[in-house]
Amino acid sequence: MLAAVLVAFGMARPAAADLPAGIVTADSSEWSTPAPQLESPFFIEPATPVVPTAHTVTTHAAVPGTLPDLSGTIEPASAAKVFQAPIGYASNDTFGCCDRWVFLPEEVLFKPFVAGIRSPRLAAEIVYDGKADESYFQSVLGGSFDLVRYGTTGPNAEGWSFGVNAAAHLRQNADNELDVDAVDFKVRVPISYRRGATAIQFGYDHISSHAGDEFLIRTPGFNRINFLRDSLVFAIRHDVACDLNVYAEIDYGVNTDFAEPWWFQAGFEYTPGLRPGWRGAPILAVNGQWREEFDFDGSLNIIAGWQWQAVETDNLIRLAFRYYTGNSEQFSFFTQNEELIGFGLYYDF
Repeated sequence: MLAAVLVAFGMARPAAADLPAGIVTADSSEWSTPAPQLESPFFIEPATPVVPTAHTVTTHAAVPGTLPDLSGTIEPASAAKVFQAPIGYASNDTFGCCDRWVFLPEEVLFKPFVAGIRSPRLAAEIVYDGKADESYFQSVLGGSFDLVRYGTTGPNAEGWSFGVNAAAHLRQNADNELDVDAVDFKVRVPISYRRGATAIQFGYDHISSHAGDEFLIRTPGFNRINFLRDSLVFAIRHDVACDLNVYAEIDYGVNTDFAEPWWFQAGFEYTPGLRPGWRGAPILAVNGQWREEFDFDGSLNIIAGWQWQAVETDNLIRLAFRYYTGNSEQFSFFTQNEELIGFGLYYDF
């Protein structure tokens, strides 16, 4: 009786004499009839193989009629290839790989020029004008925004967008109790396109400049002008390499006071090893501008410092020294010549 129970549960092997005719034991060199499958509650059908992810679990196959061996071992899936992105890499697949309509996206397709003389951003700087022997506190209040886009999202976004950028460029005289010398207002309504390493922008610009009341009181002999300019703008950016960008812009005035129609600017931005996060990287940016009213005698603006990029967007913040030489950045004084050197904090978004 005990032997029958043990045989039923696969815990003992039946003697050859007890087997039905035509059946031989497992010690025989060959089977004359297939071995029967013993009914046992401990028999487990082999499971469908699971594709390993981080690790592979190896178990021994269960022998029919016996308890399965569950003493498996866990081994690293060395054969599996796992993609590891390089530091700072951001894929559009993370945010959406397919073109679609996006309302108020976080980033802009066409970034403002780092060394642009009238680029929209938030900024504060202190500069010294060697020709006027005066110091100025200058600030910029503005930014760039894409209102609607048809394309992708994320730091490497592509597609078409319609947006607006605007800024007020304020100059206060640090030698005269921070009196307001002048303020320039610039607004652009652009259509932008980006694909791969190249971005283009076509827009309508409006610039107006106003001398400060305190400045007019302090200099009663100043000939006040209402500088106004409306223009059509075409600009292009291209990433020559991951850390080098070049750009150019053509500006044609359709409604101007005190200025001729044609303006041109071009430059480059070099940021070796910039990655999102706290580490940051050095930044060198150079911009040149040529204006018809000065017979295309150029002005030069140089930015050199340290720059950081946001983790989830392409926003940039930097601490930098600046050098500028040419006709005044403030259009109320556009006939005057300046040579500025200073230091500031700049935030592009």
